[in-house]
Amino acid sequence: MDITLIVLQHGLWGKASHMDTMVYYLNKEFKDDNVQVLNSDVNEGKYTYDGIDVCGIRLANKIESFVKEAEDRGDKVTRLGVVGYSLGGLICRYAMGVLDQRQFFNTVEPLLFMTFATPHLGVRRLGTTLFSKTFNFVSGILVSRSGEQLQLVDQYKDDQPLLSVLASPDYPFFHALKKFKILRTYANVSHDRTVPHWTAAMLDNQLFKHLDQLDLQTDDKYPSIVTGISVVKDKKRKPVGPGRFLLYMILPLLFPIVALVGLIGMTIQGLISRRRVARLFSRHEKHQLSTAEKKKKHRRNSALLSSLVLDAVDLSLEPGTSVHHTHLHHDPLSDTATASGAWTNVIPSAPVLKLAPPMEYDVWTKQIQTHLNLLPWQVIFVQLDVMNAHGGIICRQRIHTSSLGRKTLHHFVDSLDFLHQRQ
Repeated sequence: MDITLIVLQHGLWGKASHMDTMVYYLNKEFKDDNVQVLNSDVNEGKYTYDGIDVCGIRLANKIESFVKEAEDRGDKVTRLGVVGYSLGGLICRYAMGVLDQRQFFNTVEPLLFMTFATPHLGVRRLGTTLFSKTFNFVSGILVSRSGEQLQLVDQYKDDQPLLSVLASPDYPFFHALKKFKILRTYANVSHDRTVPHWTAAMLDNQLFKHLDQLDLQTDDKYPSIVTGISVVKDKKRKPVGPGRFLLYMILPLLFPIVALVGLIGMTIQGLISRRRVARLFSRHEKHQLSTAEKKKKHRRNSALLSSLVLDAVDLSLEPGTSVHHTHLHHDPLSDTATASGAWTNVIPSAPVLKLAPPMEYDVWTKQIQTHLNLLPWQVIFVQLDVMNAHGGIICRQRIHTSSLGRKTLHHFVDSLDFLHQRQ
């Protein structure tokens, strides 16, 4: 039986169960089709600290293992869909480069690649405010290699940060993304303090900085999906409900305690992660002295990443591969993208753009943003009126589940209607 495999990858500090609501909707929609969902569990919890590259290799190994197990059952994975949430989107991008270099896509069609609230441009906050400095310190220092990579302070290849290598047309990760028929990113408009809209949507401006002066039109069927943006002079603010008002009153009292516990936990897990990754690299060095037979055995063991951390991806394109540094024209509503409504790549009007100050990116971030926009992304803006849109965009847990969050997932699943055509 030919199988379409959809792989899900959770985010930082996450676990596979964070994707359970998405798994439920996918299985419900495609229960009568040859679609199987692989909700990855190889990077759970503390292991997300180890670095996008290490996590990406783990995920690539997991996918290959699944394909091999399917073959042993007499089935064949013929098409691949990939969905990454938050940091998981970056892990998936790395994993696709690994798989491409392993010739995986010679037999499996790369069909769709989608991310939800993924910091494609990193998470470094610009400015000199206390919040920006604190956020950058905590995420860059205490979250081990993953934090350094998200802050663009690592030196991954030729003094470039990993996210720059990941986005560059000169490296295989970009080349792998080009092979997918559908590239899509869902970005929260507001209430996402972890991954702002500018990094999730790969923008060069702060489109929603003055949200109080904007009117967002949404889809009738999917009321969380933005279909238009316009300027309004007098926008009435919604009154604060009693539940949210009470939370605002309690939050200043709870925040110091929660922050202290969180910092202690991150510091401990960050140190443990650095030691764990150091052991991986140490094993890699010992591995170089092993016999050829030991090398083959070592590579077969997906639990040991020592040699794979550095050698899994040849950071060069295959001979004869051409890369065009021009924008790839694509109609996102054509062919396989069938969801109703003008829900993708909403074009702001001139008055709206006047309210959107440009992002003052550093050299690396600007380069990443420019390179990623060479690809034909479908950019979907999501408006959730919830306290934590970052968790709400995928209904991560019961506390983050809302009707609008469910509509967002309905939009995602309904747009995959073409998978029903595969018999």
